[in-house]
Amino acid sequence: MLRLIILLRPFARYLLVFWMLTVIIVSSLPSIPTLKIHTAKSEIRLDYLIHFCEYGLLAGIAFLTFVKSEFRLS
Repeated sequence: MLRLIILLRPFARYLLVFWMLTVIIVSSLPSIPTLKIHTAKSEIRLDYLIHFCEYGLLAGIAFLTFVKSEFRLS
């Protein structure tokens, strides 16, 4: 995992711009249906999970872009 982060670090700005444009374009589409899972008692909307993953990835790429060259988690 750490090797992947080190390999992606030089391209993080480009990934950030690409992902931001993707979020903006997909968010502006008016007719995307809401995904739901029907259970016996309720409905579970999957768009909440998709939003969580989408913006979590955006936060991770932004962190990778703006963090200094040497960072440590302790």
